[in-house]
Amino acid sequence: MTEAILTLSIFAVPVLVGAIVEQRKIEKERKYKEFEEIRRRDYLYGFKAGMGYQSTCDIEKARNGLKQNAQQVDKEWKRYAEMVG
Repeated sequence: MTEAILTLSIFAVPVLVGAIVEQRKIEKERKYKEFEEIRRRDYLYGFKAGMGYQSTCDIEKARNGLKQNAQQVDKEWKRYAEMVG
């Protein structure tokens, strides 16, 4: 009986240690891939947010340009009326 336990411990313990080391390695790789995916998503979210901000700025710039052009036209009409009138 003791010999069986001794034999089992000689062969089983290294196998268990190997399995534990392998499991930890697999878990570490999984965490690394998961963190990479999170980083990629954060980058894409930041990029999309930046693009949204840029399009908002472009829209505001166009609106401001239209207001400024309208004011310029009003000034031109007023100056023309003064010249003619």
